[in-house]
Amino acid sequence: MRCILDEDHRVVDVARQVRADVKAAVSTYLAQHDAAQPLTVRVVVSVTRTIRPAAREPA
Repeated sequence: MRCILDEDHRVVDVARQVRADVKAAVSTYLAQHDAAQPLTVRVVVSVTRTIRPAAREPA
């Protein structure tokens, strides 16, 4: 997974949220298709970038 973050988010927090979202979506899909089995989801963060807001010019 590649992350582009603003200063208010930590990479680990975003990775945890993505993991939870993917696990929930896949678990739901498997249950709907009668294929529910134990599920492990691993999120690997390969690249991160932090976007900082541009400095405002004085008025």
